[in-house]
Amino acid sequence: MLDTSQEFILQRWMNGVRVLRPDKFYRSRASEVGQVLPSISVGDLFSMPINAYFLSQQSIMLNVSEKTANLCGFETRKDAIGTTVLNLFKKESAKLIIAHDHKVLRHRSIVFQEQQIVRLDDVQFRGIEIKFPLFNEAKALIGILGFTALPDNTHETFTFLMSRALLTPTSAVETQQNNYSLPISAKINPQDMNALIATLSEKCRQSISKREAECLFYLIRGKSARETGLALQLSQRTVEFYLDSLKDKLNCRKKSEIIEKVLHC
Repeated sequence: MLDTSQEFILQRWMNGVRVLRPDKFYRSRASEVGQVLPSISVGDLFSMPINAYFLSQQSIMLNVSEKTANLCGFETRKDAIGTTVLNLFKKESAKLIIAHDHKVLRHRSIVFQEQQIVRLDDVQFRGIEIKFPLFNEAKALIGILGFTALPDNTHETFTFLMSRALLTPTSAVETQQNNYSLPISAKINPQDMNALIATLSEKCRQSISKREAECLFYLIRGKSARETGLALQLSQRTVEFYLDSLKDKLNCRKKSEIIEKVLHC
């Protein structure tokens, strides 16, 4: 049974996230040796300006943030709880979502997927779905913790996930003093760039050009090709060319797969 009460604690564990009762969490924390990973309560998670939700292993919504409920067409969180994707989205969208869920559960690992979602009322949105297998204190797989990063909050979503160690953080994608906005004119810190490139395999490091690395830097920060072009004084078409080249070199089909490979390596 998946309990996602407001006071329950979430923490990165193995290739996913574990959910613990507060008493179990503090007992576990006291017994652990070494660095303790960051954590967050379900209540605090839902207070963040991001789209977050919990699913059962049957893709039923068990708990959602207010923001996610609104994105799915509901007025309140309460209205969304207990619904399935088949009740919310067009058939093709629902099939993609369910296939994504099955992949997370089958591999017991984080899976990124870029999707164009169409609701039953024909409202559409595109975003990157980041889904984590969810485990209980007994290490049993009990469901999925998911996040939807839309074009207008991609940077905020990834910054939050890395701040809580849910995704592997690198200085290349961290922001200083929790500043969630990256000015278009911001210059790239060479140390940040080196940290980013260090996460790649030796073969990739040798093959990626300086321009490709710069485009990768802004892609992970949630910037569009147009915004990246403005920052680097390149045309949008040129940026897309470099990103396509990165797809080939990193063996990826989509931009979301590039982000996954770099952040989850």
